[in-house]
Amino acid sequence: MVHYSLRLAILLGVGVVFAEPKSIHIPLVADARAGSPSTWHYTTDDPGTTWADTDFVDDAWQSGPGGFGSGTPENAHINTAWSTGQIWLRTTFTLPDVSVNSLVLSLYHDEDVQIYLNGKPVFQEASFIINYAEPSLTDDFKAALKPGKNVLAITCTNTDGPGYIDAGLAAVADFEATPLVADARAATPADWSYTTTDPGADWAKSGFDASAWASGKGMFGTTPDYTITTNWKGADIWLRTTFQVTAKSSQYAFSVMHDDGMEAYVNGTQVLLAPGWNADYAESLSAAAVGAIVVGNNTLAVHAHNDQGDSSLEFIDVGLFALDKPVPTGLAAKTRNLPVSGRGPSLVSGAGSLLDMSALTARGPGRLTVFGSDGRARAEILALGSARYRTLPVTLGTGVFRYRWEYSQGTSKGVRGSLRGTLLKLP
Repeated sequence: MVHYSLRLAILLGVGVVFAEPKSIHIPLVADARAGSPSTWHYTTDDPGTTWADTDFVDDAWQSGPGGFGSGTPENAHINTAWSTGQIWLRTTFTLPDVSVNSLVLSLYHDEDVQIYLNGKPVFQEASFIINYAEPSLTDDFKAALKPGKNVLAITCTNTDGPGYIDAGLAAVADFEATPLVADARAATPADWSYTTTDPGADWAKSGFDASAWASGKGMFGTTPDYTITTNWKGADIWLRTTFQVTAKSSQYAFSVMHDDGMEAYVNGTQVLLAPGWNADYAESLSAAAVGAIVVGNNTLAVHAHNDQGDSSLEFIDVGLFALDKPVPTGLAAKTRNLPVSGRGPSLVSGAGSLLDMSALTARGPGRLTVFGSDGRARAEILALGSARYRTLPVTLGTGVFRYRWEYSQGTSKGVRGSLRGTLLKLP
């Protein structure tokens, strides 16, 4: 269980809700955490200098699911044994025919790691970590992508103690989305039936009688870091709601915020497994939902559990969306700084551009105002020495808007680290 000490006061004249389009994580390579890892070709014999190239033939290599390791590394999911000093891995994925905004790498390495995409070195990190992280990627990573088939290659070196290597990769793209089950960010969140008593084997099926369960709206939990709509304090909670579908979509996505792990089912079929915890909404495709959803009445069932720490810090919220056409975005707009006003530093930017605010905290405590037009602002607060961040989405009408928040420096209750934000244009 994680305590989120990163707090922020947002000073806005509008509500804090998401607007369309939605930024969806499209899995390209699956890590081992959710139980269905991608298969890798691997070798522990030095393959030479061209091993990461796209046309390298790895047919003679062994194959196995990630992660690779030995011993009992903390938070590891070993599916293929590796106990030598170095290992070389290769896997392929197909880039979807959408406009990719960014890439998200999930990585756990013990020890040194080097990553190549289509033969180009795109990431390296020395030493080791003891859990999965999502490191920042350079522009070289995205630039190495190509339409169709891509090759992801990794080498990891271990010199002392147990070794472990596992990685996943997702593309982030914007889609027009139709809500089927609204999460707590919506003006009217979905109604759920829920229980904290084990309901038995058939609880996720459509015909299960949950009339004796309590009812409430998301978000469920007890943590003081978020606005809890319905109280949940205990080891497990089971949730059920229904939704209607008039015509099937070719793609569906879930938005999930959870602490700790959760599983989701549609009409009794498991469509999502999210281990660990996630301190902000993660919106990801679910291929299994395509086959599980039917025209007419459907049942979404969720089981969440608190695996670590005390039950005073836990939460679960889930949304489900049908995805329509991809929304193209432009990421080339430039940022320009405006003079510092009496209210604090100000930045201005066009749609789809990144606002680099990393230097602001060096000026000490203050107030930041972001100016833009015809769009949505999203800010991320990145804590020093930590890969954890909070994303604060804001829906804005057309015309000129201001996005403003307080930040402080050097105090335990203030933001310590860098600030960054993105402006996304609405349709």
